[in-house]
Amino acid sequence: SSPACPPPADGYCCSATGWLGSTAAHCSNINSLDECCSLNDEGRLTCVTECEEPPAVCTGDAAIDAVLLESKIGCKIGLIDSNEIYKWSGFCDALRSFNDLESDRRLFLGEGDMSTALGLSNIAGLLAQAMWESGGEAPFTACDENDYPPSSPTASC
Repeated sequence: SSPACPPPADGYCCSATGWLGSTAAHCSNINSLDECCSLNDEGRLTCVTECEEPPAVCTGDAAIDAVLLESKIGCKIGLIDSNEIYKWSGFCDALRSFNDLESDRRLFLGEGDMSTALGLSNIAGLLAQAMWESGGEAPFTACDENDYPPSSPTASC
């Protein structure tokens, strides 16, 4: 493993959640060419990560769940087995629990003719924000909250 940053001239680094990059957050884990990736015949990186099987029911909306299951989006956005903090199944559980609360607040999953597209669009927006807030350039690497300067002595991590 290579904790050096920037990465060697012949590769990128993998963050703990499998994202390739050259920042300190990426390079504190491994050199991608040592562990998770290889160069294919075209000279591009091919990276293999192991992921949990996505749940068949994520949102409770059959059409949205079918797209999420088929796409294996959790794995593609870095919610892989080596991520000890966040899991795709956890996202799905939280989404269903939130939408089951007795409240007017819900993650809008669409209605009418464009229901599936609207629901997927809202999920994409939520995931993008969550990825940024939980690690920025190395998504899903922060343990609980971001501790922006000035640093707080009571921050959880």
